[in-house]
Amino acid sequence: MPIPAGAILKDEREDCFFELLSSGKGLFELLKALDLHDLGTGYTSYETALARIKCSVLVVGVSSNILYPVHQQEELVAKMLDAGVKAKYKCIDSPFGHEGFLIDFHILRPMVYNFVQQLVPPQRRVPFFNSSFRAGDLAYLGARLVTDI
Repeated sequence: MPIPAGAILKDEREDCFFELLSSGKGLFELLKALDLHDLGTGYTSYETALARIKCSVLVVGVSSNILYPVHQQEELVAKMLDAGVKAKYKCIDSPFGHEGFLIDFHILRPMVYNFVQQLVPPQRRVPFFNSSFRAGDLAYLGARLVTDI
């Protein structure tokens, strides 16, 4: 039975993403959503939409990702910087393509940790990063940052 895409964020198992993609229909729906998504929808341009971002942004690419190639991630950061957004780019050197951020999470973990440490005032920092911090915890981290910062 295919796992709904929304379950990726709710399920703490790191292999949930792989289970979703193992379903032909799940993969088709994911690729369709990615192909049809346009950041500029509802705005005069892609750049105008990006200019509305008021928070710091970390964009992480994966060197072997063909779904979201590194050059597109670099272009996105360049456009955000041009629009006045505080954006940073990091790259995970991984042979695992789009899944590299999950498989090589040990490389991503310190990137996210260092980025977050720069955002949170010392008195508000909580030790949510440790060796048990997993890819499935990123959704929780994102929600916590939005509400705490």
